[in-house]
Amino acid sequence: MKRKASDAWVTNRALAQKVRAAVLQRDGYQCRLRLPGCLGRATEVDHIVPRAAGGPVFDLDNLRAVCASCHRKRPPVNDPCRVWPHLQPGDPPCPRCGAAAPSRDW
Repeated sequence: MKRKASDAWVTNRALAQKVRAAVLQRDGYQCRLRLPGCLGRATEVDHIVPRAAGGPVFDLDNLRAVCASCHRKRPPVNDPCRVWPHLQPGDPPCPRCGAAAPSRDW
């Protein structure tokens, strides 16, 4: 039986849902960007290196949990603040992007 193009989309969608759930669980449903206005609870997954810039789509090391607010405000691709974590626990907020340092229990 020949597979249709829509079959691949359904397969990728199922994989994406599993990967998304794994990333949210791994990160404890906590936003990893922590930009000003952060909601704290992550409901979305962000590609650290965007797909458009050649980042892997389903690589867990290229994904992080983020809240909807931070996902909309994330830094541009070429900004060093895009890479997480760029702060260590106890650091003051980033002067460039305003992100808060991760808590010690991460």
